[in-house]
Amino acid sequence: MGGRVASSGFYKLNGKANVYGDEYASAMAPLGRVKIVAPREGRAKKAPVESMIPGRVYATVDKDTGKLHSLSYIGSDGKAYKQVDYQDHKGMGIHAHGISYDDEGNLLRGDPRKMSRSERNAAYSVRRYVRFRGGAG
Repeated sequence: MGGRVASSGFYKLNGKANVYGDEYASAMAPLGRVKIVAPREGRAKKAPVESMIPGRVYATVDKDTGKLHSLSYIGSDGKAYKQVDYQDHKGMGIHAHGISYDDEGNLLRGDPRKMSRSERNAAYSVRRYVRFRGGAG
């Protein structure tokens, strides 16, 4: 996803070619390795699933409300491997999903699960930071 914000070139997602920089824009200053982004005008509120920067974490915010939508964790291969959702799902509150890919490279989201302690700490740290910077968290 980092590439979708600042780099030029192309990426392929679910069989469709896209231009880097077309989906997200930086929403506020980064928090360490966490880059806070919002979808560009006319784009759906979905979590980034690819990046040119391995090891990056993307916090996606709703640009209209300033509320956090999700955290996307990018692996060494440049693809998301887990996601933390800030929206309630089946009464779980903030929760996590594992991410895998099928043989064609299509994203497969795992069932919602409770977060680990480190995931929970990261989720709440990002929420505090976004609120401090003027978002709704």
